Amino acid sequence: MYLMLYQVRINTRSDFEDPHAAEIERELADLDLAAAGPVSSTRLFLIGGATLDQPGVDRLALELLSDPCVHQCQVSAWNADQDPGKDASSVTVTRRAGVMDPVVQSIVRGARQLGFELDEVRTGHTYTFAGTVTSDELERNAFGCFA
Repeated sequence: MYLMLYQVRINTRSDFEDPHAAEIERELADLDLAAAGPVSSTRLFLIGGATLDQPGVDRLALELLSDPCVHQCQVSAWNADQDPGKDASSVTVTRRAGVMDPVVQSIVRGARQLGFELDEVRTGHTYTFAGTVTSDELERNAFGCFA
């Protein structure tokens, strides 16, 4: 059976402070890389279920994964070739295969309470840098700053 996967991207609205981005900016300043900022962050979720459709994912995004007052959500069919964070001004951080993610378990439970059975859930963050930074600088410092 073919499992449709959806990508949910959640950003903090511009009129609210982005706490994840602020933390990364502080860490970059400690590494003398403050010129990389300002930073914005996007929470990423890859979600799939045998009976999950676009309206169901929209509902999960709005009722389970985000706070509509503070966040903006973007839901799309997942495309493996369209990986966020491939350009020189962003870094995408995910857990290694086999590493437990307690957020995934909470999402599966919450989705079940809303009437959805999920077969696949993965999480991550993309950090985008509006300042001046090279891909070499990001790569060199990504492990300590974003892991």
